[in-house]
Amino acid sequence: MSVPTQTAHPWRATLRTTLAALLAVAAMLPLIYQAATNNDPAAATGLAAAVLAIAAGITRVMALPVVTTFLQRFVPFLAPEPAPVVRSHHEGDEGDEGGFYA
Repeated sequence: MSVPTQTAHPWRATLRTTLAALLAVAAMLPLIYQAATNNDPAAATGLAAAVLAIAAGITRVMALPVVTTFLQRFVPFLAPEPAPVVRSHHEGDEGDEGGFYA
C-alpha cells in the first residue's frame, strides 16, 4: 500500500495550506482590519499572523500518519488519496515485452 503524499511530505502540505490561507487573509485584510481592530495596524498584523499560525498547525497535525490512519478508518471520504504507484519499464523487468527499450 502506498503512503498518501500528505503523510510522506507533511511540510509540503503545510506550506500549501499556509499559502492558501495567506492569500485568503490578504483578500480579506481590509475587512479584517476594520472589523477586528478598530483601525489599529498592530492588532491587524497580529490577527493575520495568528490565523496563519493556526492554519499551519492544523495542517501539520492533519499530515501525521496516525491522523491519516484514523481518517482512513473512520472518515474515509476525508482521507487523503494514496500516492500513485509509478512503475518503471526497464529492460529485464518481469513481464517486459520490449517496452521502451526494445
